[in-house]
Amino acid sequence: MHIEAARNEFPAARGCVHLNSASRSIMPRSCIGAMTRYAETCHLIDPEKPSEFNTLITDVRSEIATLINASPSDIALSWNTSVPLNIVAQGMRLGPGDRVVVGRSEFPANLYVWENLRAKDVEVAVLPSGRGYTTVEDVREAIAGDAAGRKTRALALSFVAFHNGYKADVEEIGRVCKENGVMFVVDGIQGVGALELDVRKCCIDVLASGGQKWLLSPFGTGFLYCSEAARETLFPVFPGWLSVDEMDRTGRSVLGHPFRLVEDSRRFEIGTLSYQDMAGFRESLRLILSVGLREIQSHIFGLLDCLVAELRELPVEIRSVMEPPHRSGIVAFGCRNARHLKQELEKEGVIVAEREGGIRVSPHLYNTRADIARLCAALRKHVPALGQESCG
Repeated sequence: MHIEAARNEFPAARGCVHLNSASRSIMPRSCIGAMTRYAETCHLIDPEKPSEFNTLITDVRSEIATLINASPSDIALSWNTSVPLNIVAQGMRLGPGDRVVVGRSEFPANLYVWENLRAKDVEVAVLPSGRGYTTVEDVREAIAGDAAGRKTRALALSFVAFHNGYKADVEEIGRVCKENGVMFVVDGIQGVGALELDVRKCCIDVLASGGQKWLLSPFGTGFLYCSEAARETLFPVFPGWLSVDEMDRTGRSVLGHPFRLVEDSRRFEIGTLSYQDMAGFRESLRLILSVGLREIQSHIFGLLDCLVAELRELPVEIRSVMEPPHRSGIVAFGCRNARHLKQELEKEGVIVAEREGGIRVSPHLYNTRADIARLCAALRKHVPALGQESCG
C-alpha cells in the first residue's frame, strides 16, 4: 500500500495538523473498527466457532516479529513499555558485585526500573546528561567497569531519544555489548513503527515498546522481544496461568497442570491481555507492514527536511542531530518561550509537544507537506514575535 492510500485510513488527520506522534499517534480507521467490533461481539463469541479474533494473539506476535526481524516465539505481549522493562530488570538475578549502565537522558520508564535495583546492592551507573545522547564511545567506556571491579551485566538504552530524536548506533553498540558479555536492553518506543530495526543484526537481547506512539495503536498495547539466549538467563518473576506449558487456554480444564513454563517468550506474559486493544493493535501493525517501514521512514524524513530548512531561517536552536545515521522521526528545537509557542501553535490548529524547554515535532505517515507548510507559516508568524533574544 502506498502512503497516499494509507492516509485515507486517518480521517481525523484532516481536522488538525497532528505532529505529535512521539506522544501518541492518530489511530487508523481499521484499528478503531476492530476494537469496536470486539467490544460489540466478544460476549457473543463461542470459542468453538470461527471468529475473526480466534487467531488474534498469534497474529499480533507474528506481525511484531516481522516488523523487527524476530521469531514469533521471541515475542511476549504486554500493555506498555514499563512492564516489559521491569520484567527484565527484576528477572536478571542481579545482586552485589553486579553493575548496570543506563544511557544519557533516558526517559524515566527506562531509568527508574534500573535505579530500583539499588535495593539489591546493584551498582546502577547512570551516564550524565552531557550532550543528551549516548554514543558508541560512551558505551565502550561505561561498560569497562568501575574502580571496585563490579562487572557490567546490562546496558539500558533508547533506540531513539525522546526529547531530541537522536537515533543511537544500535548496531555497533550491540556488537560492543555482545563482545563484552553485556545484555543489551533497548527501549524502542520512539523508533519502532517509524524506522527500520533488525534486532538480530543489532545483537539486541531485549526490546520493549508500547504501541500508542509510532505503532499507531491504542493505549494498553505493547510488547517484549526477548532473544532465546536472553530467555535462558532471565527468571520469570511474574508468572501467570498462561505462562504454563500445556495449559488449556479455552479454560475448559485448567486444574492439575504442573508448574512448567513454556519455553518461548510467552512465559513473560502476565495473565489475560487486553484483547479489545489487541484487536486494534493487529490492524495497525498490518497497515504499517502493508506500507513498509522503508517507505514510512522516507516519507517522514522528507517532511522533516522541509521543516529543518525553515528552522534554519528562524532564531531557534535545532537540537536534533540531522546526520543520516542518527536522525529519526523527531526534530526538536530550543526556545525559551516554548510553552507559549506551543499554545500559539495549538490556536493555529497545529499540535506539537513541549519537551525539556523546547518544541518537539514528530510527523507520521498520515502527515503531508501541506501540514509542514502550515506549521512553518505559524512559526514565521509567532517565533519572531517571541523575540530573538529569548530563543536559542
